[in-house]
Amino acid sequence: MSLSLQHTEKLPSFSEMPPTRFCRRLCCTIGPHVHSSKQVLLAAAAALSMTPFALHASTLSFSASSYNATEAGESVPVTVNMNTAAYGGCTISGEVVATGGSATSGSDYNISGGTFSFNVPFTGGPHTDSATVFINIVDDTIVESTETVNLAIQNATEDCSGPPNTSSTAVLSIADNDTAPTTPTTPTSPTSPTPNLSADPTFTPNQQSIYEGLTSACSGASGDLLNRCNEINNADLNAIIPDAVAAQGAAAVDFGYKQFSVVHGRIVNLRNSQQQSSSLLGYSTININGETIPVGKALMTALGPARGGAAGDDPSDQPFRDSPLGFFLKGQFNVGEKANTGSERGFKVDRKAVTFGLDYSVMDELVLGAAFGYGSTDTNYNLNSGSMSADAYEFSSYGSYFLPQSFYIDWIMSYALHSFDINRRIQYTGFDNTATSAANGDQYGFSLGFGKDFALQSFVINPYLRLDYSKTKVDSYQESGGGGLAMEFAGQSIDSATSTIGGQASNAISTSWGVLSPGVRFEWVHQYLDESRLIQARFSQAAAGAGTFSVKTDTPDRDYFNIGTSLALSLPEGRAGFLRYEYRLGQAYITDHTIELGARIPF
Repeated sequence: MSLSLQHTEKLPSFSEMPPTRFCRRLCCTIGPHVHSSKQVLLAAAAALSMTPFALHASTLSFSASSYNATEAGESVPVTVNMNTAAYGGCTISGEVVATGGSATSGSDYNISGGTFSFNVPFTGGPHTDSATVFINIVDDTIVESTETVNLAIQNATEDCSGPPNTSSTAVLSIADNDTAPTTPTTPTSPTSPTPNLSADPTFTPNQQSIYEGLTSACSGASGDLLNRCNEINNADLNAIIPDAVAAQGAAAVDFGYKQFSVVHGRIVNLRNSQQQSSSLLGYSTININGETIPVGKALMTALGPARGGAAGDDPSDQPFRDSPLGFFLKGQFNVGEKANTGSERGFKVDRKAVTFGLDYSVMDELVLGAAFGYGSTDTNYNLNSGSMSADAYEFSSYGSYFLPQSFYIDWIMSYALHSFDINRRIQYTGFDNTATSAANGDQYGFSLGFGKDFALQSFVINPYLRLDYSKTKVDSYQESGGGGLAMEFAGQSIDSATSTIGGQASNAISTSWGVLSPGVRFEWVHQYLDESRLIQARFSQAAAGAGTFSVKTDTPDRDYFNIGTSLALSLPEGRAGFLRYEYRLGQAYITDHTIELGARIPF
């Protein structure tokens, strides 16, 4: 069935009227016949669904299907053409992208400003426009064949119609401008100065540091060092790390504190002698039938019957007063060991020390003295990795002031000289050598003690507090030998400050031939200053400024305990001797045993 629409009024073209007027005119035109035909209804619906000012099909295309360039750092312009079939009033945009080819983005080319956009005006007819995108060619030095870049238009959008046609493609060919060398190149040596070493995230701090030091030292190395650089692998690093170097400072600090202990023992002896009280290491004197016997005030009850009445009746006898000038001699033996840790090599150590001194009772309340001590330390490192011997010479001045009610203040000032002889054995598969060196150092320290003596019949209890400080320095030194792995070490400085809270108790037992005084002691020591250190070092055969690294030491235990027992023997005519044993508790990797012998020689 056909339908004929007749109207005497000329309809404006669709593009000349607003959308609402167009719809109203169309409805008025087909209104009388709206029920005449199903086809008319369908035609009207289709007309009403038309988009006002719609842009007919548009096309985006390359101006050429192929482009050519040489690898000389030039920029290649690529032109994109836009064509619309009819009316406009919208925006068309897109992007030139590389979709393949043998060239590599970044190393062979870069697309500069790949996006483009066209604003299509109201022209009432077809419209064309163009935009340019530049492709920058990278000039490398690699000899290669002609490379290609496949270009396409993607991400095209149009805000008032369907997407434009973007099926156009193009190919950019890049010709190489490099030429192959006419003569063969000379083979080069391996780029890595340490071909058998490689970085490992599981390295300890010291392994990482020696790894970095080796790779630096081996750059440009020669002679023995070059031979070592070519053979060392990751498994050999522990044998090269000089982690035993920390034992020098530790030995000096420990010697200083042990000397404090020796001199404090002498001060206890003086205090007991002056105040007529017995203690763990004290030897006071009383007069028994005209014979002088070293013993303390605490023995007066135990020995009362033997003294007789006359000896106690005359205050001028002063039975408990020693000569104002005294001399002492003490020997100390110490053995200990340290287990291997992640930062330090373990070792076994034995120390021997002897101390002698003179003191004078300036008045009943004040004693001043001076002492000299010598110590020798032998250290053998675990895994047969070397040894160290050390000698120390210490000079001390000391004193004690007796306060009322059996309180007291003690003090010690000391200065020591240290010398070290070190043999560092370096042993790994296919290599065994020893680097030797000698170093010197010094140390000064100060100790201040405060306490009180309690006498309970034949028992004496002595609680006390002591503060100790020392500063130790080890001079820089250089090794010799070592088969290319000799090292230089910078100077070291160690500050240590401790507090000691402790107590000791003793009991005087009278016999027919003298007095025995067994005793016990307990101390809690807290460390305040001594921290983990970084000891700076470098490989001696490395070039100036190369081959440096650092060795990290352990952090000392903050708290530990000393427990000990002793036996003092007092004989007639002022002769005396004692034996003391002490054990250290609470240190994670260290065990320490000390035996001390002493003698008192009357003038």
